[in-house]
Amino acid sequence: MLRPGSPPAPARATVWVLEGGKGHNLLTVRDVAGRLRVSTATVCKLCSRGELVHLRVSNAIRVEPAELEAFTARRRSVEPSKSTR
Repeated sequence: MLRPGSPPAPARATVWVLEGGKGHNLLTVRDVAGRLRVSTATVCKLCSRGELVHLRVSNAIRVEPAELEAFTARRRSVEPSKSTR
């Protein structure tokens, strides 16, 4: 219960629960950037455009390894290979 003069209650937020303790292997933006060999800014842009499935933990972006694999698989099927040029 709130008392007079106390700060307002926080707004409702969506809470995601990771099943089976999978949260221990989440990748950081730096981890993803290293694996893709791009900058951390590029990873952030991919996340903001919705191209890379991610979740936020407070202000931090985290990516499941399976989502990174799915992203790279989608990219391989869309972009022509360099060997065909």
